[in-house]
This record gives sequence, C-alpha cells and structure tokens, in this order.
Amino acid sequence: MRRWFKIFFPLIIFLAFSGCGLKKKERKLTVIFGTRLGDSGFAYFIQERFEKKYNIKIQPRYRCMEEAFNEIKEGGIDVLLHAHPDMEKLEKAGIVVERRKVAESDWVLVGPPDDPAGAGKCKDILKALEKIYENKARFLSRGDLSCENVVEEELWRMAGYEPRGKWYIVARLSNKPSLRMASQMGCYYLADRPTFLAEKDFLNLKILVEGGEILKDVWEVMIINPKRFRGVNYRDAIKFVEFVTSPEFQNEISKFGVEEYGYAPYKPLALESKSGKDGENYINAVRCRCSPDADARMAEIMARDYANDHKKLGDRYFKEGKLEDAKLSYHRAISIDPTFTEAYYMLGKVYLKLNQPEKAKEIWEKGLERNPGDKRLIRALKRLLRK
Repeated sequence: MRRWFKIFFPLIIFLAFSGCGLKKKERKLTVIFGTRLGDSGFAYFIQERFEKKYNIKIQPRYRCMEEAFNEIKEGGIDVLLHAHPDMEKLEKAGIVVERRKVAESDWVLVGPPDDPAGAGKCKDILKALEKIYENKARFLSRGDLSCENVVEEELWRMAGYEPRGKWYIVARLSNKPSLRMASQMGCYYLADRPTFLAEKDFLNLKILVEGGEILKDVWEVMIINPKRFRGVNYRDAIKFVEFVTSPEFQNEISKFGVEEYGYAPYKPLALESKSGKDGENYINAVRCRCSPDADARMAEIMARDYANDHKKLGDRYFKEGKLEDAKLSYHRAISIDPTFTEAYYMLGKVYLKLNQPEKAKEIWEKGLERNPGDKRLIRALKRLLRK
C-alpha cells in the first residue's frame, strides 16, 4: 500500500495544483471607442452583442482622437472605432489596416428654445453660424482638439468667421459636461445627435439646424497594424471588424434607439460600402494575423472558415426571405473565397428569386470559370437556359 502511495501521491498533488492551469484562458480584445459612442450607449450596444456571439471579452476605452493616437503608439490596443477627418491619414501612414465604414450619425446645432439669434430660421448650418456671429449670441465650444471641436472650427472657417469675444465660450470639457454647461448658460452648441438624444431630458436645449452633407458623422472601424505594433490580437480583431460590418449587426444598428427616441440615430453604412477585396487579398490579410512562419495552407483554411460563416448567414437570410441580406452575405463569401461553389450556387438562386435570371446566369458562369466541371452549377445553368 505504501509503495502505491509513494508512486501516486506526487501525481495527485501535481494534478491538484495544476488544475487551475487547465482552465480555458479568457480571450480579450482592447477596443478604443470614440467618447461619443460611450456617451450615446452605442459602444455598449456593440460590446454586449459581440461578447455574446464570440465569448471574447472587450476591454473598452473611450478616447478622443488625440488620446487614442497616443495610446496606440504606446501599444496594447487592438481595434479603433472612431469618427475623425484624419482616419485616412492613419491608414496611409500604415498605423491601421482593414479600415471599413460601420455607421453614420450626424451633427446638429442645438440652442435655447427661444433661439435669440434666430439661427433656427436658417436651414443651412453656415447661415445659422452667421446669425449667431452677427448677434454675438452665446456659443459654447469644447476647445479641446476633439473631433467635435475640429468639426466646429472647420464650420466656422467655411462660414467665413473667426469666433472671438466674450460671447464665444471655451469650455475645455468633454462631450456630456459641455452639453450640460451649454444648457445652463443658454448657449448654442454643436452636438452629435445620438448624445444629445441620450441627454435631452436633462437639457434646456432643442435642435435648431440639422441635415446636409457637411453635418454627416461617419464611424469607421480599423485594426492596429500588427506589423508596426507588437501584441495586436489580430485574430480576434478581424472577427470584431467582420461582426460590426456584417449584415446581421448592420440590421441591428437600425433598431438602436428607436424605442427611446422614435427613430434610429445611427444609420448602417457597411451594407452600402461592402469591401471590394478579392479572395487573394483576404487570404493575405489572414496570413498577416498568423505567426510569421504560418504556412499558406493554414491561411487558406482560416479564410475558408470566414467565407463559410458568411455563407451560413446567407442561408439563414435566404430561408427567412431576406433576399437583399442573403445576397450581400453570399457576395462576401465569394469575395473571401472565389472558389466557393456553394456560395455561387446560392447567390444565383437569390437572383432568381429577385426575378433577375440574367444576373443568376452571370453568377453561375463565373462559378464555373472558377470551378470547371462542377455538376451542380452545370445543372442549374441548363435548367435556366431551358426556360
């Protein structure tokens, strides 16, 4: 008995103390959201749905663009979801990759309900600013180099004015405190619509001017370039990018805020601007997130997995009769893996349902170019040509 005890006791002790090591390590993704996404609640809306689907914990940080850039340089950031005029510069500088549009909100000019400058009579934001300037009506600026401040200063420049004087108040506060300060002081203020809607019950302000191209606020997602910055969790970051631009989540965007405000303050954009990447480029992107010595075959397998995810989503939409969503999902699957026969076949069926037989024929012929001799596509084409 003692002999067996001597043999197995060390093993039992080892297993007991190493048991914690058998626990699955929690996967984490560090995402910088624009502060306004936090203020409106939209960042949490994204986080909650992503974590539920992938069981990957998001570590959110809410930063203005200047702060975000400094943290990216320091390392430890995986994804940036922001709205700023300089996003394209970040991509060109090689700081970020996989930059894609996600959603659009807009800026609104808010002010006191009695509108002392008569700015609300102007449909054009530049004319409204002219009225405020001429009347020297109180205007509150964040003055903190935030995106909001950059947009506001650009609008003043476009209107042809350089605001100065006691009437032009510089708060140097973040978004929500600035809104409340504008309300307390009876100032005009350039606000993002989602945050204003989230705060409106606490404010004595109303929307006076809205609409127009120059007031659009475009939100984009991008991954921090793993070739420039160490420790980027590219594997999960690409899942986040694919998630927020997927038809499934894009449809959810249209529901955000409807119950509270009567309409959605964000408009989905990814469905209108789907990526033009072909399969080869996508596989290269997958290789980028593999270790340097990862072989091409593994990258292709991973790309096929992502393509299959889109195909499955397309199948679901097809069964539900959501043909436009199904069409986009199958197109995405083909763009990732141009040899995906099943995706070609189902996309052709979608076009038939949409009464576009010529388009179905074109898709199936493309599928045969990639997969010569595929019996299913040949049969589908023959049936179509008999009609």
